[in-house]
Amino acid sequence: YGGGEGLKLVMVHAGGFGKNGGLGKHTLARCKTALEVPGKKRFLILADGPEPGTGLPICTVMRNWLINNGVQPEDIITPSSPRADNSIGEVVEAMTYLVGRIPHEELLVSSSWWHIVPRLWVIWRKYGKGATKPKFVLAPDMPTPRQCFREILGTLAILLGRTGPRFTR
Repeated sequence: YGGGEGLKLVMVHAGGFGKNGGLGKHTLARCKTALEVPGKKRFLILADGPEPGTGLPICTVMRNWLINNGVQPEDIITPSSPRADNSIGEVVEAMTYLVGRIPHEELLVSSSWWHIVPRLWVIWRKYGKGATKPKFVLAPDMPTPRQCFREILGTLAILLGRTGPRFTR
């Protein structure tokens, strides 16, 4: 992947599809926020989950959006066979790329502010061992009350050991 001097690696967490396919508003906000990170950067997108209608994995749809918005294909890293089916799975998969494989000086994680605090913060501390500690880049999208409630429940489940990484294959 080339030298990592001054390179920012921006991991973009998926946030779902829109009602009729395509990127949902949360995924789109996270991609836009990642795109706005200044300086030399590469993108890491790992989420699976088929798009309604096309069946493409969400990481491929996100990759295509970034390319359509000026990112060079060689600056986007996606698995040839994605399998992460939740945020924990994305972090676990990221470890296979981050520890010794992709040179980078700084790791940034782009997600919604309400998804980072507290869930991603907990996930990265529990499952991100051995990687550079990430800095979080907050996407400015707004959650519904239901999403906030699910984030709290999801974080408690992680802390209590009731959930872990999910994979599609």
